[in-house]
Amino acid sequence: MRAFTYVQSLALRLRKDDSGAVATEYTYLTAFIAIVAAMGMLLFAENLSAFFNDIEAALASMLANLPQPFNT
Repeated sequence: MRAFTYVQSLALRLRKDDSGAVATEYTYLTAFIAIVAAMGMLLFAENLSAFFNDIEAALASMLANLPQPFNT
């Protein structure tokens, strides 16, 4: 009977202890921030790549239109 009372009081203490809930909430928050950051980096990388590709194309067209020097 004493073991049952001990298990019952232990279960009651664990049920009232909410310190694990805070850690779980921080874990969810951290995971959410990581997912949003990863998505933002992927979108930014695509835009940045397109930006530099446009600069490359503009420079290539400018270089193609430059006059060639005379060969002596």
